Amino acid sequence: MNVQSPSPDSPPRTYTLATVGAALRAKWWVVVTPMLLAGIFALGISALQTEQFRASSTLYVTSGTSTSTQNAYQGSLASQQRVSSYVELASSDVIVARALEDSGLPIRPSQAKNAVSATASPDTVLLTVNATTDDSKLSALLANAIAQAMTGYVSTLEQPTGGGDPLAKLTIISPAVAPQKAVSPSYFRNVAVGLFLGLILGVLIVVVRDRLDNRVRSEEELVDLFDLPVLSSVPNESAVKESIPVNFRVGAGTVAESYRHLRTNLAYSSVDKPVNVLLVTSPAQGDGKSSTCINLAAALAEDGSSVVLVDCDLRRPSLATKLGVTPDIGLSQGLRDGVDLGSLIQSTGTENFSVLASGPLPPNPAELLGSRRAGDAVQELASKFDYVILDSPPALAVTDAAVLCQWADGVLVVVGSGGNRVAEVGECVAMLRMTGTPIAGFVLNFVSSTRNSYRYAYYSEKVDAS
Repeated sequence: MNVQSPSPDSPPRTYTLATVGAALRAKWWVVVTPMLLAGIFALGISALQTEQFRASSTLYVTSGTSTSTQNAYQGSLASQQRVSSYVELASSDVIVARALEDSGLPIRPSQAKNAVSATASPDTVLLTVNATTDDSKLSALLANAIAQAMTGYVSTLEQPTGGGDPLAKLTIISPAVAPQKAVSPSYFRNVAVGLFLGLILGVLIVVVRDRLDNRVRSEEELVDLFDLPVLSSVPNESAVKESIPVNFRVGAGTVAESYRHLRTNLAYSSVDKPVNVLLVTSPAQGDGKSSTCINLAAALAEDGSSVVLVDCDLRRPSLATKLGVTPDIGLSQGLRDGVDLGSLIQSTGTENFSVLASGPLPPNPAELLGSRRAGDAVQELASKFDYVILDSPPALAVTDAAVLCQWADGVLVVVGSGGNRVAEVGECVAMLRMTGTPIAGFVLNFVSSTRNSYRYAYYSEKVDAS
């Protein structure tokens, strides 16, 4: 079985819609937060904007005076052609100046020109003049003044050189009235745009962070990258920290079930050669290795197996503190002074579950653990207990774990979800494989997903009800 050792320089993940969706579900708050902030910002900007009112006056364009059908049709086409020219004419300097002069409105020509616009309905002879200001009545007066100025100016502009009726004229068919509602700011539109932009920003943040984050977070990653099974995933719940070992009574919950799951999968991980002596290690400090050792031992003891947990971390031991036993009586005394191990084993208060603490810290832990006496001690324990669990230091920190592999039947690697980088796990696995000791699989700790809860909750509920 070959172990893939990914390079930290080239992220090994394969990104699909499923992986992106999983990242978005896990970091939903990163998406929601920019959305809410952008929406609130858009709402605030809208509230600070001055309301604008738009009034519109509609004019009808006619060309020619003949009543014959052919001439009327040609006149209609000529009117449609003139409409586009009149659209530009509405905001011209000459029309704006004439409108302000005739109406006497209190507005500067430059402001009036910016406030006026015109539109034409396609394939029609209708022209709409719009005026948008911060005053409803002023908008209506300005739109009507522009429309009135256009009717007079077009009549003069379209007057034939030799005299006679104008070739085209404008007729006001719908004068502007003061609008009751402002056209801007549009709170709904602005907030919607803000929410959408915030959503895009949030999604980009999650995707970019996920691409740059080279930490192990799921069972699927471990299996795909290292071709090793994940024997159990332990949820990141308070029960793991509040009770050491966890409460394995009936209906104890998802944490207890995850360790029972580990117990079952461990039994099937090596059917031909059962794992009697199990070495438990992790890539780095803080992956929950010692807690895993304790809870696995308790799960095996619950099943009726006799278990001894040996604290082989002769540098920073923690089992004695966690289990409430004496730390100064333990393994180092047996290896250094030849003291009978049976007299050094302490009870944990849990039936079938004993512990051999580290004892006084020696100056040469690796040499002591690799000695022939250490191998004999492990064999002695294996002859007396169904399971011997060796809690070793992190594999990448010191060589102790690799040294201890020679005395174990299998290795269990504890990985902290979101804590270990892929390269770290790859280096750890590669180092352990070099020892020749089979790797039973992984335990994924601190899993934030609720997948485990769904996996075990149904059965826990049934047990509670029974």
